[in-house]
Amino acid sequence: MEALKASIVMPAYNAGAYIEQAILSILEQTVSDWELLVVNDGSTDNTAAIIDKFAATDSRIKPIHQANSGKPSIARNIALRQAHGDNICFLDADDVWLPTKLSSQLAVLDNNAAIDVVFHDSLYIDQNGETLPGSYLANVKFLERAASYVSKKDELYIGGERFYAFISAYQSSLSTQSIMFRRSLLADEPYWFPEDMDIGEDIDLWFRLVQKSRVVYIDQCLCQYRVHPTSITKNNERFKLGFIKAHSINFERAKLQLNSVEQRAYRQRIAKECAHLAYFYRRQGKNRLAREYYWKSFRLIPAPAQLLNWLKVWLYSAK
Repeated sequence: MEALKASIVMPAYNAGAYIEQAILSILEQTVSDWELLVVNDGSTDNTAAIIDKFAATDSRIKPIHQANSGKPSIARNIALRQAHGDNICFLDADDVWLPTKLSSQLAVLDNNAAIDVVFHDSLYIDQNGETLPGSYLANVKFLERAASYVSKKDELYIGGERFYAFISAYQSSLSTQSIMFRRSLLADEPYWFPEDMDIGEDIDLWFRLVQKSRVVYIDQCLCQYRVHPTSITKNNERFKLGFIKAHSINFERAKLQLNSVEQRAYRQRIAKECAHLAYFYRRQGKNRLAREYYWKSFRLIPAPAQLLNWLKVWLYSAK
């Protein structure tokens, strides 16, 4: 099959309330040389019917129906195996792209052979599609924090050789809805999205791709991320467990490339999440888990406060 400009991967599970808007936002793109691989992951609502309705009228939309896997990583990997586009990008079934998303990113990759990964900022919307204040990267002052790791050329920000160190130690920055990369990058990866993870599997892949690639940031909001109670990142425990696992793996991968300041910053970043998770378990009365994560936090950064918290939980459990 002749290669397309872009393969779009969309996992979907019981997304009937939003998936039509997501697909329409792809159909409204200002470029048409794409394929959409939609993985219906065993939905029990009308998700399959909506996907099939669109596929019946547009051959670029390719449904993949399967039994529920329970993990976006499995659904995304299945789609990647069937992708034919020169470049890969993603849209979750409850989110929305703005019309120039594809054209803006494809222009960067088409005109810069040395660039392999490009990403952008994202707006927030609520359940009803109303825009919320701020944006993902502006809210965390990305450009200010990354100033010494990027250089501006025209309207683009080019990640330097140490940009991987920045996203590891300070701010992950890339999101599933914002990234586009050359499909050729996947060829020498031993695995793509790790299927033993249900949160953090995306950033695990982004870390590995950025580690070996040149990256460009477009300072525009080109997608809308929907915030609602059923978002997977609303589950505080699962989110923190996924964060800790993904970043702990990456710390071992990255530490030889980080200077001493970046190494300490990265340990502090992981230790903070361990301490937050420990406090969560302590409030839940799960004292064994609270002790475990206070101790992990202390081992990363030997802060007296975390050792004291560990002792308090241990003494309370002994009563």
